[in-house]
Amino acid sequence: MDLRVPNIVGLWSRRERGSKRVGILEDYSYNRGLIALRDVDGDELLKASTAMKEKWAKQISETVEKLHEMGVVWGDGKADDVLVKGVTDDAWLIDFGGVIRMAG
Repeated sequence: MDLRVPNIVGLWSRRERGSKRVGILEDYSYNRGLIALRDVDGDELLKASTAMKEKWAKQISETVEKLHEMGVVWGDGKADDVLVKGVTDDAWLIDFGGVIRMAG
């Protein structure tokens, strides 16, 4: 299973006010060919086939499941944080600023 997220360059953690903070440094992503799912034009979204919408839903849910297997919760995930790559029509997750590490 592919983990559809930008390449992770580094991780950091520190204790702050009694809780542990975790940070992720991602590759810079050029926005060429990518569009936020939220910004997909309504008509364009209506034209997208059911199969395409199911593909996006599957890719998003598989990526979230994989993150959960790794003990990571995508804490502030929203439509702005899902990019669709025009060439492949693949859904990618971005913006892991609200990531929470699950205890375990």
